[in-house]
Amino acid sequence: MNLRKSLTNTLRKEDGQIALILAFAFLALLAAIGGSFLYRMRLEQRAASNYQDSVKAFYLAEAGIERAIAELRNDNNEYDDLYESWASGFEETWEEGKYSVYYKEEDEGKAKVGIFDEAAKININAVGMNNYNDGWTPYEISLAAIGVLNKRLSSDVIKAIIVYRYGPDGAPGVKGVDDDKDNSLLQIDSIDNDADGEIDELNEGIDEPDEFRPQQPYGDDNPFDTVEEIRLVPGIGEVIFNEIKDYLTIYSYDKNLDKEGELRININSVIIP
Repeated sequence: MNLRKSLTNTLRKEDGQIALILAFAFLALLAAIGGSFLYRMRLEQRAASNYQDSVKAFYLAEAGIERAIAELRNDNNEYDDLYESWASGFEETWEEGKYSVYYKEEDEGKAKVGIFDEAAKININAVGMNNYNDGWTPYEISLAAIGVLNKRLSSDVIKAIIVYRYGPDGAPGVKGVDDDKDNSLLQIDSIDNDADGEIDELNEGIDEPDEFRPQQPYGDDNPFDTVEEIRLVPGIGEVIFNEIKDYLTIYSYDKNLDKEGELRININSVIIP
């Protein structure tokens, strides 16, 4: 009788302990579910906040771009200088944020956001290595005559830039071919078309710099696609590139069109009736 009573009490005690363990386990499960739910809600809230901020930033950037475009459209001067509004920079502040479009030289390492006069830079797809002559084309501008480059680049490196641009055959266009079909004219126009110091020499229109067309290259010509590509030229490393990069561009070129969008008349080839 005592044995039966003892067993009954033991079973009741164990049942109570099991029930208590199950209760704690259930509470722990609820706590885990609740914690996971709260964590996911926090992530969703952060994602929504980040998306809202990104939308604000996008439209602020768009506003800055449109303001920059408006500044340039309103620039009706016949000249450009660094004291004009587009060069000095501008900013606008709203309740949701602000944009600023300006460039500071001392902010090295930061992204450069501003309006730059690319036409005032040296187009590495246009300049040459010969002497100034007739003012015929930008190819007459010599890299060696530009002070900041002449101090940093040797004559061999300057030549290497041109050779890289002209491709493996070392000549603008296809070597030995009159790519732009103007040889007969250039031999008799009294202009030093190839900027070599000689006027109207035989075959002056063959392999002259004008046959290098960055937009539609002939033969194996290899125009620079970016300013950074100049680092591939032998003799120009990271250090020299960082010193000269702000003087270089590939974007400043003349489409040779008038204000109506028509091709300009070449006064050297026009026929007067």
